[in-house]
Amino acid sequence: MPLSVIAIACAGVSAAGAVCRSVFPLLRGFPSSAPLPGVAAASALAAKYLACADTNRLLMVGSGALARHLVQAHSKIRPIKEVIVWSQKSTNAEKLAYEITNQTHLTASATSDLKSACEWAQLISCATLSTSPLVRGRWLSPGTHLDLVGAFNADMQETDAEAIARSNLYVDTMHGPSMLEGTCFMLRTQKISQKAILAGK
Repeated sequence: MPLSVIAIACAGVSAAGAVCRSVFPLLRGFPSSAPLPGVAAASALAAKYLACADTNRLLMVGSGALARHLVQAHSKIRPIKEVIVWSQKSTNAEKLAYEITNQTHLTASATSDLKSACEWAQLISCATLSTSPLVRGRWLSPGTHLDLVGAFNADMQETDAEAIARSNLYVDTMHGPSMLEGTCFMLRTQKISQKAILAGK
């Protein structure tokens, strides 16, 4: 099964075969300044259609305010049972994992080993301000859903060229693919051409 990468305005990635600005007209033009629950809902909506139905292992990359909403939203549309949290500050990851365990029905833990966590996860949600790749394409198993939420401009990047290159690429309009975090990076570095992007209907 090929990878699929999802990026919704300020959003995501999936491992089934696609990169999207938005797969749904409902989300077209979704503003990066939208309230956090709305951003999380948009990511979860994409996962509802693109993540495997039996997905139950979630990796949360990032531990800020949005991360809490993302965990909650994804757990509403997939049978998530376990959550692993990774953050550049391990104490923040531990705090979020503790909150998830004590405030939800989910079992959560923190990790400092991002590679192993990516290999374990069926759904990876990233909400960071990273300017260099965190999640590596070679760490992703077929069928993993990678949700890229944090990187919202051309200087930010949460995953690498390999993750994008392994995917079928989709956008809802050919007028704005350069706005996508992952797609923008790939176009800028000439790793892909616009001809490689399939427009969604």
